[in-house]
Amino acid sequence: MNHFRIGIATAVLILGTVIWSADPAAAGAAEPPASYYLSLGDSLSQGVQPVPAPNGPNAITDQGYPDQLSASLRAANPALRLEKLGCPSETTATMLNGGGPCAADYSTGSQLGDAVQFLRAHRGQIADVTINIGGDDVLNCVRADGSIDTACTLGAIRTARGNIDAILAALRPYLDGRGTHAAGMTSYDPLLALWAVSHEAATQSVILTDLLNAAETASYLQNGFRVAPVAAAFQTNNFTPQPGSPLPANVAQICALTWMCTSTPPNDHPNVTGYGLIAATFASTLG
Repeated sequence: MNHFRIGIATAVLILGTVIWSADPAAAGAAEPPASYYLSLGDSLSQGVQPVPAPNGPNAITDQGYPDQLSASLRAANPALRLEKLGCPSETTATMLNGGGPCAADYSTGSQLGDAVQFLRAHRGQIADVTINIGGDDVLNCVRADGSIDTACTLGAIRTARGNIDAILAALRPYLDGRGTHAAGMTSYDPLLALWAVSHEAATQSVILTDLLNAAETASYLQNGFRVAPVAAAFQTNNFTPQPGSPLPANVAQICALTWMCTSTPPNDHPNVTGYGLIAATFASTLG
């Protein structure tokens, strides 16, 4: 595009001709080149919620954090386009290696492969990248009775850390740093809803969530990604009793921001308000 404009300008100077537009409003009205916000991850990156609420089946919506975040980012960048490549139920292993529930939907067989393909094809046009992954790794360690398999969870966290390192290492060469902002996020703890049946289980879930978040934060920072403090925004560690309520602050937040306390069976996805809080936390982090 720039070479084309230079060529036109040179021709005008050579001919000594000045061309005026018949419509002043049309002058310089060419659209700016597109730029992209790439959303990667699991169901959160696709805005999954129960539809119809609160007890419907899970469905991808346009109310997730990427949708709300992209609307916010367009205020400063009207040409921004959202590309969502996330996959519901994706784990760090399936994102890295393929074989997950969305494998057939990816031209390369994996979310990471398609992400690298997209980044390569749009080099110089990537404004923002967000990623959330790892939550399903540890949620797979919750037993049918709602209790948490600690040994399974600790193993899942170790595996997730190694896989995330590999995922980010594959993405990093295509994030050239010239105007590209990339961020991961810490995880909120949907299992705080266990407070209703076991204070001990809810407290244990927070400890394990903290370990997951510490591992993921280290990986993000070491690979040049910023970290959106979603766990803090959801008050994950705040067990302060609330006046007039039987619930501590963190449990009240989970009930208010997700479907864990209002759907049957409990649904760990955020509601529109919860997704909005995640979007706002990412917006502050991306700057």
